[in-house]
Amino acid sequence: MFIPLLVCLTAAACAAPASDTTLIVSDDPELVALASSLLADVSTRAGMELREPVRVARRSREDLERFLIRKLEEDLPDERARQIAAVYGLLGQGTEDLDLKALLASVYSEQVVGFYEPDSTALFLVDDQPPEAIEPILVHELVHAI
Repeated sequence: MFIPLLVCLTAAACAAPASDTTLIVSDDPELVALASSLLADVSTRAGMELREPVRVARRSREDLERFLIRKLEEDLPDERARQIAAVYGLLGQGTEDLDLKALLASVYSEQVVGFYEPDSTALFLVDDQPPEAIEPILVHELVHAI
């Protein structure tokens, strides 16, 4: 009785871990498969595990811009933005009338190719990226999700 139990436990311990697709949620089967296949390696390298499922989706650049403007409105009150812009002006890094929110929205809209949104535990890829860029973007954003 002991030998069969030992054999079963040893086989289970030596088996390769299956990629856990329950932690990756998406309407896009390609993104589920790719993100699930990357998650174990990302978790191992980061030394942390994903604690709750993450939703993965593609978004247009226009969706990204709307999201960024909304987040800037939520996270950077107008008065605080004016204060920061004034400091930049004093440091010679901008003018007193610098529209910091517009500048940040422009830079982020141009530079962001993917992002993790912790409030909704969702990871988004901007849909104008070439296929070869998807894996590195997912790896980077999965680290944020972890």
